[in-house]
This record gives sequence, C-alpha cells and structure tokens, in this order.
Amino acid sequence: MGTPDPAILEDLLQRHLDGDLNGYERRQLDQHLRFSADLRREKQRLEGTVALLDEARIPVRDGFQQRVLQSLPAAGWEARASRAWRLPAATLAALAVVGTVLAKAAQPAVGSLAKSFSAAVELWITAAVTGAGLLGASWKGLQIAFRGLGAGSPWTMVGLVALVLGLNVLLFLSLRRRPRRVRVVEDSTSSVIEP
Repeated sequence: MGTPDPAILEDLLQRHLDGDLNGYERRQLDQHLRFSADLRREKQRLEGTVALLDEARIPVRDGFQQRVLQSLPAAGWEARASRAWRLPAATLAALAVVGTVLAKAAQPAVGSLAKSFSAAVELWITAAVTGAGLLGASWKGLQIAFRGLGAGSPWTMVGLVALVLGLNVLLFLSLRRRPRRVRVVEDSTSSVIEP
C-alpha cells in the first residue's frame, strides 16, 4: 500500500472528527489507520484535544452574541462607505445628463434618444482617451526632468533625495493615526470609559 501525502491524511483525520467524510474517504482512512501506528496516535491525540475542548465549553446566556455584536462600534470605513461615493456618483450622473442634453441639442430634431446616448458614450470615450494621453505625457515629462536632474552634480542628487524623504515623512505624518484621548468616569456601581 502506497503512502499518501501526510497533508491528505491530516485533512482526512480532521474531517473524520468533524463527521464530514464520505464512504470512500472513510474506508481509505480506516485502511491507513490499520497499517500506521503514527496515524493511530495522531488520531488519539486529536480525539483527546476535541474531548478537552468539549469539556472546557462555557455556557452563555441567550442573546449573548447579539448583545456583543450590537455593542461593537461601527468601523470607520463602514460609517462613511455609503457617503464616500455620493459626490462622485452625483457628478457622474450630472455629467451624463449634460452630455446627453448637449448631444441631443447638437443633432437634428429627427435624432433619437439612442443616438444621443451613443454621442454621450463617444464623448466619455474621447475624454478617457484624452486623459490617458495627458497622463502619459506628464509621466514622460517627469522622466525627462528626473533624467536631467540625475545628470547634474552630486549636490543636486542629495537635494532630490532630501526632497523625496521629506515628502515621505509628510505622507507618513498625514496618514498616521493619532491616539484618542480616553476619559474614565467612575461611579459607585461601575467604571465607564468615554471617548
């Protein structure tokens, strides 16, 4: 009998303890358990661990999970996620309406709504291609400028390195989380932490 990959046997053991094996997999595991003392020891060790975990289980009151989840504060990104896209979405919708109206006004009166929409789409495509071209040209300009700086004196390079490091420090400082001040209020029954 060939020795299978130990990871496969470990997976079979875990799934056996969870009760997730089908008939073929159960027979395959039983066959390996008959011939491998190490695998039998591993199975006994895992069964002991599962038994200890079952004994250490702590009963909780009804509704505990719901109370904990309700008491958690919303994450920062969850609180502003729906609002973060409102302005860009409204701007995009307004530009689409303006583009459609302008396209409709530029065409003869016999044009259809589909032609107006087609013109608006072509306008957006043209704007995107133009923007991509400007972006490529600006990167090319930066490349030429930096190539010229690199060919200068060593002091120019030192100044450039200092500039880049300074910008990195500014970026780090602007992104760094500032610690929140926490105030502890104590009364006769409990302690309360207020932000």
